Amino acid sequence: MILYLYLEGARYAYTWDEGQLGLTALGVMRGEVPHRDLFDSYTGLLGVMGGGLFASLGVDSLYLRLPLFFALVVAYPFLYLTLSTFKRRRESALITLLTFSVSAVPQLGPTPVPLFSPLVIISSCSLWHYLRGGTFLWLLVGGGVTGILTGVKITGVYSILANLLVLGLATNRLLAVSVGGVTIILLGTILPSLQWGDIALSTLPLCASALLVVTHLFRRTPSEREFLAPLASVIVGTSIPIAAVILWFASRGALSDLVEGVIVRPKTRILFTQIDSPPIAAWIPSILMVGALGSAFTVRPPLRYLISLSCIAALLLFPSSLLSHELYRTLPPLLSLIPVAVIVSKRDGADTAVDQFAIVAIVQGAYLWLNMIPYSDPAYGASLSGVIFLAAFVLVELGGIKALGGGVVGALALGVITTSWFRGVPFSYDGLAPAHPQRGSIYVDEEWSDALARVCDIIDTRSGRGEQIFAGPDLPELPFFCDRPPSMNLVHDFFAPERARDHLDELPSNRSISLIAINWGSNFSPKYDEGRLSEMRRAFPNSETIYYRGRVLWEIRWRDPT
Repeated sequence: MILYLYLEGARYAYTWDEGQLGLTALGVMRGEVPHRDLFDSYTGLLGVMGGGLFASLGVDSLYLRLPLFFALVVAYPFLYLTLSTFKRRRESALITLLTFSVSAVPQLGPTPVPLFSPLVIISSCSLWHYLRGGTFLWLLVGGGVTGILTGVKITGVYSILANLLVLGLATNRLLAVSVGGVTIILLGTILPSLQWGDIALSTLPLCASALLVVTHLFRRTPSEREFLAPLASVIVGTSIPIAAVILWFASRGALSDLVEGVIVRPKTRILFTQIDSPPIAAWIPSILMVGALGSAFTVRPPLRYLISLSCIAALLLFPSSLLSHELYRTLPPLLSLIPVAVIVSKRDGADTAVDQFAIVAIVQGAYLWLNMIPYSDPAYGASLSGVIFLAAFVLVELGGIKALGGGVVGALALGVITTSWFRGVPFSYDGLAPAHPQRGSIYVDEEWSDALARVCDIIDTRSGRGEQIFAGPDLPELPFFCDRPPSMNLVHDFFAPERARDHLDELPSNRSISLIAINWGSNFSPKYDEGRLSEMRRAFPNSETIYYRGRVLWEIRWRDPT
């Protein structure tokens, strides 16, 4: 795994992500505070860690990925060791490899979402160890990990609820019911602003896990053992990293700014960052695949093993298929139905180590999948699907797979690792180039690298060092990679439209800004209207247009020399 991260960890870069997180980390390194002095899309912990890494190692976007690499290196060996306590080593290694290949490989970017799956795996394994007779230390670890998630992005509260629900299932029915009620209230404030397709996409695993929870509670009463001590352990573990983040902001007089950044802005994000739901036809291959896998539980060996192998092969091959974009959105929620159906159908309860692990993974995976709200991007689906796949893989009958069969599936998993459409040709940097000579050791498409280099050359020539530039809408990568402070402290105009409008009104007369960059590529905020563009072009009459794959990407404009 370390070798793989070493060989492939610098690939797969969205310069927009690197730019927005890089600007936040730069600000923290210089003593600025997220949400008060600079814009931060997330809670703040990621920016603080990025600032520390820049201060320690230097300014390079590759360093922003180190928290993810560390989480992966911890999570998957821990998963293997946990699985080895109730499955054979060969099966444990295979399941670990399968889970890594479908969730960790497709996205190794610096944003919070890729970080969620390995951290939730750590939390799930820790909870399982406690449920099987472990000490309260496991609950502190499991809670602490979800606290870190929340410090990274406020949607980490979903995983906090998942922890409490799992604990309630084991110890106290009232706790489980209370968590369910809180979940309903929380979703009631979010879902009305979504399309029906997005609601179905994001909540199907949660609905499936709700069926499991209800069945589990009615089938067997929780042990009703003393639950205050374990509950306190989870709460203490969760609170430590959250309290650390709050104290960091409070010590800098920015507590109200933190509240604004993590409570108010997410509501705005939900309204502006939605993408179209998968078309109905896109669900058909997923339905067929899940139906075939589900049938494996209704037949006897060796047909069961043949179906399981075939379905796992299909699951592993789909990332490189033409339908992979939609499959990564539609398959995981449907796949969550299989482990739920298997456990619910058991008449003798679900008390084995395998069943308990699957229950923990089902609940955790369902809450984790809520992070698809509101941006149900395929790359997000890939990163968030790991725990759902894990629950299914754990329950799939691998016991009858001989060395040859295990080798075939292992080879398929390695095939996905090396051929995923998300990452292009494996272990090859042909056609790729560093995003920037000094600040971008990450590798991007060569044409994109050339475009970014050309813009930085123009900025170096047409603006003074340390001089602010305007880049918008939604264009943080240029100020970061070209080493110029942005004139407007917004990653997205839609977060503060009035402030963005006032800044644009003042732009033509603001002589301290000699260069602007207009984004014609992808963005969430509305593009500027013709009247606004005419004003900008009159004030900044000189220009050069940057193209990417035959389309206008950026329009760089600067004033006449004085």
